[in-house]
Amino acid sequence: MKLFSVIVISLFASVTFASKARVAALQGADHLVDVQTAFKNPAYINKLSPILTFEFGAAGTSAEGGILMQTASANKLLVYAGHQNTNAITASGDLRTSRGYLGQNNPVEVLYGVGDMAFGGSISSVDNKKSGTKETTVIGKWGTITNDLYVYAHVSLVSTAEITAGNKKINTAPGILVGAAKENINYRYFGSIVYGNSKDDAANVSTTIKDLDIKLGIEDRSMKKADADIYFGTRLEVSERDVEGKKISKSQLPIFIGIETPVASWVTFRGSVSQNLLLGSAKDETGTSTDADGIASNTTASAGLGFKYNNLTLDGVLTAGTSGDINGNQFLSQASVTYNF
Repeated sequence: MKLFSVIVISLFASVTFASKARVAALQGADHLVDVQTAFKNPAYINKLSPILTFEFGAAGTSAEGGILMQTASANKLLVYAGHQNTNAITASGDLRTSRGYLGQNNPVEVLYGVGDMAFGGSISSVDNKKSGTKETTVIGKWGTITNDLYVYAHVSLVSTAEITAGNKKINTAPGILVGAAKENINYRYFGSIVYGNSKDDAANVSTTIKDLDIKLGIEDRSMKKADADIYFGTRLEVSERDVEGKKISKSQLPIFIGIETPVASWVTFRGSVSQNLLLGSAKDETGTSTDADGIASNTTASAGLGFKYNNLTLDGVLTAGTSGDINGNQFLSQASVTYNF
């Protein structure tokens, strides 16, 4: 029985790898450690083996990829292209794009891990003189893992964009993200806070926008088995955007349940469900009505598959998660390929 458990665990470990599809299929799973979650806590790269990974999708928005290497001194180095870093800019995505400006354009990210710590950042810049648009972004990152305590921080050092027509310019720096997680046997307690202070100048009219986003959650993995990682939990989310004194606020309490388990030595299944639990409201004082709304029906089921052949893995999200149908026209979406050295 012990030998069987060891074999199953080794198979399970061999087909878990870095991808957006894995994160999407396992909603709410804060414990995941891979390249995609390393963009949140850079120290995760110290727990990963060297890989090449490619995420497929639309050019400039979802396509990305890079390489994680081990240096001669046994430290880790991640060089990555295309990953959009918006969580350190404002609480609800890159404010620049939502207000009609350019967001990050062809970003390059470098993370360096040594011991229990890692640091690095993301940079991008473009100046389109013909269309009169430009953007510049510089984000610094740091993370550490000490025993069962995980701590990370992002700082948006430079985040600007301009549109020549109308003499429009926006500055969304500084933006700060600080997060932490604490593991205690089968439980994981986690949280983060994002603060953003932005200024949008258009035709000599200035708009000040302040963002605050707070998340606090707990994850229970007491039901996990040798051949299945089972988890469930809840997360309180509170966000507020102040636009010249008028508030856009939202609070909700989503619950989530998920599982990741090997079906065979060459394939892993992942699935999860989440929805808001009773509490929550949304209010927009910038609109015609300032009354608060409840949280709309948002039960979401997601599933995915990971396939392994030698050192190569293919990962994707089952399209049945959104359509309810499995057909030959579109079986997997959000595909990625990873090569493990």
